[in-house]
Amino acid sequence: LWLLLSGGEPFLHPEISAICRAFYLHTRPTFIVIPTNCLQPRVIEATVDRIARECPRSQVVIKASLDGWGADHDRLRGVEGNFELFRETVERVWALKVGRRELAEAVVTACAKKTHFRFLYELDTPLRKRIELIATQVYGVSRPLSRWSTPSTIHAGADVPFR
Repeated sequence: LWLLLSGGEPFLHPEISAICRAFYLHTRPTFIVIPTNCLQPRVIEATVDRIARECPRSQVVIKASLDGWGADHDRLRGVEGNFELFRETVERVWALKVGRRELAEAVVTACAKKTHFRFLYELDTPLRKRIELIATQVYGVSRPLSRWSTPSTIHAGADVPFR
């Protein structure tokens, strides 16, 4: 049995360790998995340490979010210094000797995975252009909406390439 917490940033919940302990007492999960954006390294460290002590038979696994390396991560997350907070969080959790193998495997896998990822548009691309790029590049629409489209013409099917 696994317990996977999610929903935004789980470490923001003031009772996260009590929630884990309640699940532990009633279900004894093999793994307690908690994703994090790593913005609060000290809070995460203290909470993970408490969960590990209160749920000794469960393996606590922290899934630290990493969207790029260095400044790319900060830009994608929209938080200056987030990459350094990621590094600090990983170091602090690693020092606890909680879920070391799983954390190391997750980081190595994420960094080593060969992908064909590319950015579809820059973050400052206007909304209309984003929609056109998504429609043509992701969904294969042959002809994006014209600049004269209005909600009424779209609804009437006047500017949609298929019916």
